[in-house]
Amino acid sequence: MIKSDNHLDGQLNKAEEKMTSSIHESFEKLEQSFSFSTPELQWFEQKIVDHKKQIRKKWRLDLIVFSTVALIILSVMFTTLFQMPILFLSLQGFTLFFLIGYTSYEFGKKREMKGHD
Repeated sequence: MIKSDNHLDGQLNKAEEKMTSSIHESFEKLEQSFSFSTPELQWFEQKIVDHKKQIRKKWRLDLIVFSTVALIILSVMFTTLFQMPILFLSLQGFTLFFLIGYTSYEFGKKREMKGHD
């Protein structure tokens, strides 16, 4: 019985060694097929410079759009204030009621969602 146990252990060790060597060979093939190399420092620096240029360009565009919209809103507000004060006051009232209604609607949706959880 001891001989058969030793024989069985030997077969298990051989099978284990085969499996281990097979795994190592597979890993080596995988590493060879996918070579990883670190790019040069200049590549990273160029990427940073390009990204900064894109951010600067986007910031300028956002600033131009914001300024244009602000000018339009202010010019309409001042025109209605000085030319048609009744229209200005009614627009202010409408805006106030719209904001109150929208805010209460959103809070109602949040309460409804919490109630379902």
